[in-house]
Amino acid sequence: MLRRIESKKNRKKKLLVGGLLAFLMVFSMLGVILSNSTDDTLEYNEFKFSREESFFVTKINGKQFYFSYLPQNLLLIEKPEILKNKIKLPMIYLSFNPENKVENLRYIDLIRNDLFTIVDSAVVSAVSKESSNYLLPVISCENATSYVPVFYFNISNETSIIERNNCLIFNAQNIEILKLRDLIVYTYLGVIDG
Repeated sequence: MLRRIESKKNRKKKLLVGGLLAFLMVFSMLGVILSNSTDDTLEYNEFKFSREESFFVTKINGKQFYFSYLPQNLLLIEKPEILKNKIKLPMIYLSFNPENKVENLRYIDLIRNDLFTIVDSAVVSAVSKESSNYLLPVISCENATSYVPVFYFNISNETSIIERNNCLIFNAQNIEILKLRDLIVYTYLGVIDG
């Protein structure tokens, strides 16, 4: 008789523990479902950004634009005031050293491609010295004019933009180069004031 009473108590304990575990599992799942359904929209200067995989996406004039960084994450990069005007000129030379490391060249090639497709200017790719890998014209900062600026991508430990006689020198390396890409496109689109 004593064993029956103890076994009933054990069953009640097991049912109580099992019920508690089931309760916790159900509400944990609900928490995950509800937290994933919340709106992941971020806003900057009245532009709305959503997260898609590893990119931030915004729609401007009916077109979607993809960015690696949010605009507020780029505000510490000093940029010359003339960037906005230079990026909207009819023609831009985009030059780089073809002897840079391959990983840096990949990011620079990405920027070249993006600027070709995003900006209305005629973007002319160039190299700062002759190369058998890139059959492009040789253009340096010395070729920059007020009507045809040179955007020169320089590999540097410091991420910055410097203006010298109508030549904008974009300093960065590796993935930091994408910060410059995003900053240029944000400035061009008017998301960040130039």
